[in-house]
Formats: sequence, structure tokens, C-alpha cells
Amino acid sequence: MTINFKPLLHRMGVVMLIGAILSVAGCSTRVKNLAEIAKFAVDEPDDVVLTAAEIKDYPHAAQYIEFDDQPQVLMALNFDDQGVLKWRTGGEEVVMTRRGRFIGSVNIANAPIQIQEHNPDPLLCMSKNMQRKEPVTSNCESVWQRTLWINNRTETTSRDTTCTLVSEFSHSGEETLLMPNDEQIAAQVITESGEVMPTVQGQEPIPFENTFWIDPGTGRTLKSRQFVSPTIGYVDITEVKAYAGDVRGSKE
Repeated sequence: MTINFKPLLHRMGVVMLIGAILSVAGCSTRVKNLAEIAKFAVDEPDDVVLTAAEIKDYPHAAQYIEFDDQPQVLMALNFDDQGVLKWRTGGEEVVMTRRGRFIGSVNIANAPIQIQEHNPDPLLCMSKNMQRKEPVTSNCESVWQRTLWINNRTETTSRDTTCTLVSEFSHSGEETLLMPNDEQIAAQVITESGEVMPTVQGQEPIPFENTFWIDPGTGRTLKSRQFVSPTIGYVDITEVKAYAGDVRGSKE
């Protein structure tokens, strides 16, 4: 697996990294934001962990992201594209989420570039039901099928690959989360169990299980563990500082 944000940041060095950020940032507040992320990445040799006081003072929406066997890093919200949130690390990697689900990326090898949905994501319906105080699974589809377009580009090939996932959803009750800012939130838990369908005759399907912890008041995903791709495996995403648009009520 090639995801390894922080060693890359350490190799670049503080000055070179800040210079790279300044060259791509679009406004002064975003420059400050990405520069802060770079500082955390360089200063911390292991997982990035902010204190509750640091989170309170941090001026931007942010999340922790941790791929299997990789250090936890901080992502800051770069752009809200009609409900698709685009998060950046201190480097050139971009992660795209919708209602907390990982739906695309830029510059992350073996990760999905985009998702082609064969039917609507039940997670969206269920989170909206929570906001309306309706039964969580009411009028929501229980099965979701989608195709992942995965970045397998190398120096010698520009081909991407695809795989199809089929999953079923269930409401697994309530669980109280202790968030990174020390706030306790009673979250509703959605479990998604599925399989990656074989692409070659004779292959066995790959089973996976995703879990989403959702704030019923806003419908936003507070924490998740999601299957990303057969090569990468899983990613854990945790809200560090809420996006104001999510607190007001997320868009689809």
C-alpha cells in the first residue's frame, strides 16, 4: 500500500512544504489552515492528536483520517461542493466525503477516484430520517450496489480499475461517543455488511463491514470505519471540529 502521508511530509521539510502549500492555496485563511496542518505533520512523529483546547482554538473544520497500518493525520475542509466535502492533508492528497462516506480521492494510489451508484446510498436516507425523528430505516432501501473507479495509475500505465460492491444496511442502536474535543454525543450506529464481487471467474468475493456513528440531531457522521478498496483495506475517519454546514443540517 502506498498511502503514507507523514513520512513524505518529513522528507520535504518545513520550508519546502509551506512553500508548496502557498503555491496552491486560494486564500489567506486557507494558507493558514494548510500551514497549520503541515506544522502538525512535521512536529508529530506518530499519530496527530490535538487537545480539546487546541481543537477549540482551531479555526477550521477538520477530521482525523487513518488508513490501516498508517499514522493518523489531520484533514482540513478545503471546499464544500454541493454537499461533497473535499478534505486536504498538508500535501497534495484530497479525500472526498458525502455524509461521512468516502466517495473519492485525488493523488491517493489504490483508492477510489469516484463512485458510480446503481441506486441511492441508504446512509443518506437513514441520516435524514434521524434528523426528522422518524424510524431510522423507514422508506430507505436496505441494499446498495455501486462501482468503484480505483486509481491504479503508475509511471507506465494510465489505466484505472473497477470493482463492484453490494451491501446491506441495518440500524444497530445507540452508542455514546467521546469526541476528540471531550464532548459526549449519543450517536446512532449504522452497520453496513457487504462483499466486493469477483472480477475473475473462480475468485471468491471479499467480505467487508462498515460502521457509521451518526449524530441524530444533525445527521452528520461523527465517526466511521469504512472499507476503501481491496488493496488499501479500511479507513477510520473521526470528526475533530464540525463543519458549520453539517451542524446546520447537511446537504445531499
